[in-house]
Amino acid sequence: MPWVEVIGYVASVLVAGSLVMVSVVKLRVINLGGAVAFVAYGLLIGAYPLVLTNGFIVVVNIYHLSRIFRADLNGFTYVPIDASRRDRLDEFIELYRDDVFRFHPGFSLDFLDRAFAGAGRVYLAQRNLRTEGFAYYVQLSDVGEWPADEVSGLFSTVERDLDPAQTAYVPVDYITRSYRDLGLVDKLHEQLVADLRPEIKFLVSVADRSCRKTNKFLAGSGHVRAGQSEHYNLYVKTLA
Repeated sequence: MPWVEVIGYVASVLVAGSLVMVSVVKLRVINLGGAVAFVAYGLLIGAYPLVLTNGFIVVVNIYHLSRIFRADLNGFTYVPIDASRRDRLDEFIELYRDDVFRFHPGFSLDFLDRAFAGAGRVYLAQRNLRTEGFAYYVQLSDVGEWPADEVSGLFSTVERDLDPAQTAYVPVDYITRSYRDLGLVDKLHEQLVADLRPEIKFLVSVADRSCRKTNKFLAGSGHVRAGQSEHYNLYVKTLA
């Protein structure tokens, strides 16, 4: 049956593709899909050693995925830092500079400087005392001048509906590749709720329209697109 062979080919592609994944989560999920496909293929052709081997791989992947989400999510914390720990953050940014700009093409040190100066707050995303990311916000009423007129125009339309004194602008929320698929943005937002409520009710972020992953990430983390220009999308999230 040609369609049975298709299942076998799909299984092979999934297993092979999983081996080139940088993200541990993606590796496990794709490998799990390949193992499930191989189990189905083995049953259809009566190759029971193939079924047993890949059945075992399915169980192993499910076990490790459950441990990844349980342990890594619980082990992550967003730690607020002040200017005395700026050197540590600068070293991290320098190490991951290319990847940071890949997801946040508009990243600049200007808003980071403002956050350290008291207009917002800076966080390190840490797991077992190791830095795996960073994020920061600036209160919209303290933003001052925007680096681009186009972005300024976007926010002027939103300010008609949002009170700047109750709104925080989050220029960057960056996590290293290995932990990017764990939904850690929820951890950050929980921390922001604890730190900012009831004064702050809204989070806003700007994404370059050409950066599809950042737009997808924001849309998938509870943000609603509230405006767009030629090059940027503006997203708003209401804090619970």
